[in-house]
Formats: sequence, C-alpha cells, structure tokens
Amino acid sequence: MTWENLLDIQGCPMLADHVVGGTPVFPGTGYVELALAAALAWHPDDEVVDIEELEILNPLILSDQNLKKIRISIAPGDAGIRMTSRDYAGDDPWILNAKGRIIVDSPGKILTMAETPSLPVHAPDFSSENHNRLTRAAGLDYGPAFCCIRHGWIRENQVTAVFDIPDSVRCMIDCMHIHPGLLDSAFQLIIHFLKQNMGNNPNIVFVPIKIGRIVFGTKGASPHLVRATLLKETSHSLNVAFTILDNEENTIAVVKEARFRAIPLNKTRQENLELLDYHASQNRTPGH
Repeated sequence: MTWENLLDIQGCPMLADHVVGGTPVFPGTGYVELALAAALAWHPDDEVVDIEELEILNPLILSDQNLKKIRISIAPGDAGIRMTSRDYAGDDPWILNAKGRIIVDSPGKILTMAETPSLPVHAPDFSSENHNRLTRAAGLDYGPAFCCIRHGWIRENQVTAVFDIPDSVRCMIDCMHIHPGLLDSAFQLIIHFLKQNMGNNPNIVFVPIKIGRIVFGTKGASPHLVRATLLKETSHSLNVAFTILDNEENTIAVVKEARFRAIPLNKTRQENLELLDYHASQNRTPGH
C-alpha cells in the first residue's frame, strides 16, 4: 500500500514555522502523524494505533522554492512502514527519511496503564515566554504553530506542561491525529532537562532520531496536558517518555523511549543546510 503527496511551504505555511538553526526542516513529529494516518487508512476501524521502532534516518530540508514529493508505504506482510522523499521536479532516487512498524490489533493497554499526571497546586515554574526563550537560545527558531506551551512545572526528572493551542493549530486539529506542532511542543520540554548545561554547549541542539513506541487512542479529545519523564541522559543523547492527556485527564497518547541526539549547529545557513543534510546520501531506495 502506497500513498504520495506534496510538501509545499506555501501551500502549508505551518511547515515554515519549524526552523532549526535557520533552516526549515520537516518536523520529526510529522513522521509520527504520517505513520498514524497511514495505519488508520490501512485499518480504519482501529481504536488504537500502535507503532514501534520509528526511526528518523534522514532530515527532510524544506524550501519555498523547491517542492518535495513524499511517499508513505506499508508492507502488509510485516506491517513495516517507510517514508521516503525526493524533489518534485527531479528524478533522483528516493531518500528513506523514516521507517517503523505498525503493531496490528494492539490492545492499547499502555494507554489505560499510563500514570495520570496531576497538576501541582503551586505556581508554574516557567511560562511560555521562559520556555520559548530557551528554545530560541538552543537554535530552535519556531513560529506560532510550534509554540504551544502555556506554562509548566519541573520536578526532578519530570516536566509537566499545559498546552496553549494557537489558532493556526486549532483550525487543523480535527483533520489530524496528533498535530505535529503539539507533539513537537511536548518534545521541546526536554530543554528543561538541558538548560543547566546550555551555556557550555551553545551550538548544540537535540533532535529526535528514534521513538521506541507510540500508542495513540483514536477516541481522545484535543491534547491539554503533557508530562515528559527523563529516562536516561548522556552528554550526547537523551531518552525520554511522554504522556499526553485531554482536559478530562484521559490519556490520548503515550510515547515510550523517545531518543534525542545532540547535533552541532554552524553559524551560517548554508553550513546548517550541509550539516542537516550530511547523511542524506545514505539509506536511499530505488525509484520506480
């Protein structure tokens, strides 16, 4: 089973809001949304979507002058899912951007067993302004669609935050499963685990490279609350779990073992393009 579509910044301005080191990049959370959509197109009656080992292998650099074609395919035999891309006007080989596997007929027990975070009674430890200042300092120059945190609390290895959904996201929530801007904002909470050392590594940004498991309930309402739990930290990587809930504290999605890797950002846009695209010659798949 295969689907194809175009990625166009002008047609979907939200994509221009995801800027890393001065360069628009297709968000890693966008692959999550594509995987969820493909899984439900394959099994439309499922109430739970369960995807494992979702790896982001090659970044997808975006430009308002250059359309990208993206292809999503599912191999029914092993339920493997692959997301590839290439320039719309070119005939270069398809680049493998992400891959994973759908767990068919998942009972979704992770959703019902997830710990429900309760909001602390004391005042928040950070506001949206504090949070956005940290992300900008880390080289994440996000526009409104990826700035969806209202405030939050920090406690040891956990960060809990309330979403603040802008109009540019709210108008698209009903046609998406987990809006990439909301999930990306949840992922941004890792900045609060890193802020003590940001001054020592001013040109380092952590990007998602692998999600061990994501379980999504199709009957949930809009995301309201998220908790990030730090599982493991090294100087070059983080392993974090996330729980996302609606305003009635029903669990919408659970992300287990999301791995983030540190990459250096250079000072010029061209250098950043070369850095972000440094391994795009690997993991190619033949064109058809």
